[in-house]
Amino acid sequence: MAQELQDGAAQAATVTDAIDLHELTVIGIAHGATGQTAILRSSNGDYARVQPGDSAFGLTVRAIGEGQVIGTDRWGRDVQLPLMTG
Repeated sequence: MAQELQDGAAQAATVTDAIDLHELTVIGIAHGATGQTAILRSSNGDYARVQPGDSAFGLTVRAIGEGQVIGTDRWGRDVQLPLMTG
């Protein structure tokens, strides 16, 4: 019985193809006492909590806004990463 509940909960919480596992993805954005914070997921499954000025996974975060993280990649290109949906 307990295993059936666990399996059902896992299945209900899983959305197929909700995020591209091969790209840097914004998992969440929060506003706290220290300002905006974003959670990034790298293509190899690592996570980082970042704020403007922080660097993670080759991205330097310049701003965190409504539904997106704006930064500069390791080659100096501007990048806008949208918050994942699903």
